[in-house]
Amino acid sequence: MGPPCCKPFAKLGLGVYKRVRLPGREYRGREGHAVWLERSSVTALVTALRGLADGHVLSGAELQAATSALLDGQTSPALQAAWLTAWRFRGENADLVTATRAALLHHAEPWPGPKTDVLDTCGTGGDGLETFNVSTAAALVVAAVGIPVVKHGNRGVSGPTGSADLLEALGVPIALTPQAAARCLAETGFTFCFAPAWHPALRTLASLRRELGFRTVFNLVGPLANPARPRWQVVGVGRAEWLDVVAESLRRAERLERAVVVHGVDGSDEISLASETQVRWVVKGQIEAQTWTASDFGLRPVAWDECRAASPAESRQQVEKAWSDADHPAARVVRANAAAALFVRGRAESLAHGAELAGDAIASGRVNELVQRLRSFGV
Repeated sequence: MGPPCCKPFAKLGLGVYKRVRLPGREYRGREGHAVWLERSSVTALVTALRGLADGHVLSGAELQAATSALLDGQTSPALQAAWLTAWRFRGENADLVTATRAALLHHAEPWPGPKTDVLDTCGTGGDGLETFNVSTAAALVVAAVGIPVVKHGNRGVSGPTGSADLLEALGVPIALTPQAAARCLAETGFTFCFAPAWHPALRTLASLRRELGFRTVFNLVGPLANPARPRWQVVGVGRAEWLDVVAESLRRAERLERAVVVHGVDGSDEISLASETQVRWVVKGQIEAQTWTASDFGLRPVAWDECRAASPAESRQQVEKAWSDADHPAARVVRANAAAALFVRGRAESLAHGAELAGDAIASGRVNELVQRLRSFGV
C-alpha cells in the first residue's frame, strides 16, 4: 500500500516509506500500514556534520537547524555524539552558542504570563575550586535588596554543589511548576527555574553527556538559557577564552539590556577577591573589556580556601555564616558578586555602592527573612 496522494513520502521498497516533513506541515501514517521514518532532523544534522568535516563555516540557519535536530529526540545517539565531539575539537564559538541557546529556548517550557523584567546570576561551573555556590547566594542578596530575580540552575555537575543543591539544603523549594514559579516571583521577588524541568529536551542528551565525560557546548549555554529571558545578567565563566564567546552571544540576545561576563584570573567562574577579575561589559550592542579588583568593591581580599564546601551541607554552613556576619570572608565574596548584579541593574551607582547595599541587606536580616518566606512558599 502506498502513501496518500500528494503527500511527500519516498518509497524505500517492500511497502516501507520514508516521510519527509515540509516546513509548517505534519503528516501521519495509518497505524498497521507503512512504517514512517522521520527524515528532516537527521538530514539537518548530517548535512551540518558533513560541512564541519569539510572545514566549512556553517551559517546561523544551519547551526540552528542542526541544534534543533539535536534536541528534538529524533536523531540517533551516534549523530548526537558526533556533533558534540566535533565542536569540542573545533572549539565552541559565539555562532554555535547563540544558535544552541535559541534552539534550547525554543524547546523549553514557556514562561507563564507576560514577559518579566528580571535579573539572573549564573555561572558555567567547572573552575575546580570546590567552593559554595556563590552566584546563588548573591542572587538571594540581590532579591533581598528589592530586585526581582529568576535564578536558573541545576544540581552540581562539575562541582559538589549546584544552585539547586544549595537552595534545597536551605529548605527552598526547587521543584516548582511554571505557574508556581511565576507566583513565587510575584509573592517573594525571587524564584528558581530548575533546568531539567524547564528544558525537557535535554533529557534525551543527559545519559549521552555523562557517557562522553567531557564538557560540551551545553555547559556554556546553560547560564544563557533562562526561560524567563532576563533583561539583566551576571554570567561567570571558568575559562578566559569563554569571555568573548559568551559576551558576543549575550550581545545578540533579545530583550537583554545589560550584562557582565566575569572570570577570575585565579580560574574562578565568579568575581574573585583573591585576584583580578576579567570582565566583559555588554551594553547597548557594545562589548567593553574591563578588569576589577577587590579595591573596586571597597572590600578586603578573600582567599578561596576560606570559601570551600565539599557538600551541599557545607555550602549551607558557609552561606549561613555569610548571612550572620557581613564581614565574614564568605559574605565579602557574596557581596562582591551581588554588587556587580546591582550595578548592572542600575540600582547601585558603583561597585562599591553595590557592596554597601548588599552588606546592608545582610546586616539588616532581610536576606534571612527572604529565605524564610521562600521556605514557607506553598506550605
